[in-house]
Amino acid sequence: MLIRESWPGQQVKDAPWTDMSGLSWRDARLSAYRNYGPGAGVNGDRPQLSAARARALTPERYLAGADGRNPTLVPRRHPAEVLLHPVPAGAGAGHLR
Repeated sequence: MLIRESWPGQQVKDAPWTDMSGLSWRDARLSAYRNYGPGAGVNGDRPQLSAARARALTPERYLAGADGRNPTLVPRRHPAEVLLHPVPAGAGAGHLR
């Protein structure tokens, strides 16, 4: 699990990971990268991802499939704009801004 460029709240402890069912969290693939906020920190109980490894683990690379779909593509219209100015049914993509 990678917690990346996120804002963990103050409820995240100095030692955020815990052992479960007799398995040590240190044997799992847990890491953090460039987090900020009151629950962020760097210490021996928070394995950090290297910058080189982070470049390889982007949402685009992680979610890319053989079909060419890009689930991280930014929509052409802001969600609030869609609610305020919906495209009429059957209007087609030509009405998108």
